Amino acid sequence: MELVSYFFRFLYRIKWWLIIFPLVVAVFVIFKTRHLSRSYEVKTTIYTGVVSGYNIDPEGTVRNITLINNTIDNLINIITAKSTLRQVSMRLFAQHMIHGDPNRDNNYIQAKNFRHLVNITPQTVKDLIDKKSEEGTLAKLFEFADSDTQNFLYGLFNWAPPYYSYDALSHIMVKRLGNSDMIEIRYTTDDPGIAYNTLELLNQEFMKQYESLQFGETDKVIRFFEDELSKTGARLRISEDSLTNYNIQKKIINYDEQTKHLAALSRDFELQKEDILLQYNSSQALVKELEKRIGESVNIMKSNSIFINKLREISDLSTQIARAESFGKDSTAQENQIDLFKQELKNKEEEFKEFSNEFNIQKNSKEGNRKG
Repeated sequence: MELVSYFFRFLYRIKWWLIIFPLVVAVFVIFKTRHLSRSYEVKTTIYTGVVSGYNIDPEGTVRNITLINNTIDNLINIITAKSTLRQVSMRLFAQHMIHGDPNRDNNYIQAKNFRHLVNITPQTVKDLIDKKSEEGTLAKLFEFADSDTQNFLYGLFNWAPPYYSYDALSHIMVKRLGNSDMIEIRYTTDDPGIAYNTLELLNQEFMKQYESLQFGETDKVIRFFEDELSKTGARLRISEDSLTNYNIQKKIINYDEQTKHLAALSRDFELQKEDILLQYNSSQALVKELEKRIGESVNIMKSNSIFINKLREISDLSTQIARAESFGKDSTAQENQIDLFKQELKNKEEEFKEFSNEFNIQKNSKEGNRKG
């Protein structure tokens, strides 16, 4: 008990040192580390589909391990390739110059980093910035960077400035997650907006590079065959139009179509002809039957007309004789004329008697009674 009491009395005597010394150490550490920058780590994961993706192999889903590993390595190499990182660097610089704010931190870059970037950027490069078009600005920046190996934009990537140089971007860590087909990308820097947007732009650029390598040759083959098909189609249309115009000018029939049309017309004509012939034969037989039935009646009607005409002739001759006799026989010519009339009258009377007998015989016959 005396030992415990002695220990607490000792602490009581040095109590001010126990309070002051930690405070002094804390203030000293804060003072020395006040200018140290913070680090922000950003991670992203890419699903490649190399292992568990859809497989059209009819033999199953078993794949060559070596081939899978090579494919994953190729994807990692695409991400860490210098050409890919150069695209990211230039896009990141254009993004900061367009969206950066010297007075306030934002999601793209901190204000102090933006002020530093503006201070080191030449006016000729600032003039290339179009705040209304990021793609337009990017095209101008690449053209300017490729024009001279000593200008600011060329050195921005190939020398050693933070955030944009190949040395800075090469700290991006890329690895495969176990035996899966997932790739993890990790990046650490002192600006959270730059860290996030660097990986965001890297993902976008990786997709472009991968599509270009994976489907570039296939797209070229497809475009080749599409171009050839278009050329062949154009030549075919020209040939068809030329043939059509030639047929029109020379009045050449289309044997296939027009033969079918003529055959159909011929068939319709033959059917119509047969129908008309049938109607004609039927009508002709009917006419013959009708003529047979009314033939005798027609003859009788014709005989009646002749009978009346003969009576009229006899009456006219009798009138002429009576008129001639009433004027007297003053001359031999008149007497001869009267004798001619009388002789003609006698002949007409004889003809009338013969016709009258034939008419009576015909009228009283079997056919004449039936028709009459």
